[in-house]
Amino acid sequence: MLNLRQSAVDYDNLILNVFGKGQKERLVPFSPELRKRLFRFDQVKGKKGIRCEFLFGGVSGSRWEKRNSATSLYLMERKLGLPQFGWHRLRHTFATNYLRRGGDIVRLSMVLGHTQITTTQRYLHLLTADLSASHQKLSILNRLG
Repeated sequence: MLNLRQSAVDYDNLILNVFGKGQKERLVPFSPELRKRLFRFDQVKGKKGIRCEFLFGGVSGSRWEKRNSATSLYLMERKLGLPQFGWHRLRHTFATNYLRRGGDIVRLSMVLGHTQITTTQRYLHLLTADLSASHQKLSILNRLG
């Protein structure tokens, strides 16, 4: 995301054109709510006089560095009273919640940029309670009662 350019954001179709590992290109959908927040973020940057080709650019107009983004994340976590975690934890949380809410693993694998679904399956683990809740909804015996 730190390399994401303004031109890679399609606000009309809610699609990000991102390049992952090995410069593999993929299209990632985003929500109308994120569109609103990105628009507000862009307005704030404009008011501060920040002009940059990157979506998340530094004050000087250059690309925001990974260490700076991590420092900002840790400061926000401390301010909110959260334990310290990195950016990858947010990716993992998104993936887990996507599956918990009924998303399918094939689409998730595409969004995450995995070339094989087994990669997605390996690092995503559903809690036993999640599996049990799904089973209770689908159980034929439960529907007979």
